[in-house]
Amino acid sequence: MNDPRDAKWRRLFGGLLVGGPVLAGMIVLGITGQLSALLLSAAIFFAPMLLGAWLLLRKPPD
Repeated sequence: MNDPRDAKWRRLFGGLLVGGPVLAGMIVLGITGQLSALLLSAAIFFAPMLLGAWLLLRKPPD
């Protein structure tokens, strides 16, 4: 019953939710040159990053 496409979508969306905010924070850090900008973007994107990590780490249903 496990469809391999489900795992692919979980990895894709999980990776985007985790990697997107990190990339945004690095871009803001590069533009402003202030570490506080990186911390601010991490605080803003904390919930999506947790959701992405959950999607990446959870086991598929049996």
